[in-house]
Order: sequence, then structure tokens, then C-alpha cells
Amino acid sequence: MVGPFFILRLIKILEKIKEHVDNEKTEKLTNEIGFLSNMRIYVEEALLSEFYLDKCYDSFLHSSNRGFLTLVSEEYFDFGIELMKKVPSLLTASC
Repeated sequence: MVGPFFILRLIKILEKIKEHVDNEKTEKLTNEIGFLSNMRIYVEEALLSEFYLDKCYDSFLHSSNRGFLTLVSEEYFDFGIELMKKVPSLLTASC
């Protein structure tokens, strides 16, 4: 299964290829691709981080990894947790 980071990043890369010339749009796409690239960490990298193994990589993720799993980078992990807490409450409140 391909994750949302991979798909969104791929879409941005394909958009950039279609542009054919460097302009403001390609610069913006380059920045977005870089941002999305920095948001991810591969399992091989996560296994080298004691913090990541301790706080971010639970046994379920570890057992479900069949290879090529992309994880949220340490720098964005706290933000992701907060986002996951707020989204359900905002969706419930709007219904």
C-alpha cells in the first residue's frame, strides 16, 4: 500500500514535469516537494533513532511493516498527534 505522502509528493513532481519551464509555479512546486520530502522518514532511518523507537514507532507499526513503510519524521510527529486529536472533534462539531 502506498501512503499519502508518496502520492501527494508524486503528484507535485508530475505537475512540475508538465510545466516545462522554470517560473513561479515550478518554484512553488519545488518548495512543496521539499517540504513533503522532509515530512517523511523511512523505517531504516527510524530504527537508528532511540527517540523514534521509544516515542513514535509502536509495536503495531513495527509488526505491520512489510517493507517500504514511510513514517512521519520526528520533527513533525508532535504536530501530527495534535492534528489527529483535533480533526475528529472538529468533524463531530460540524455535523
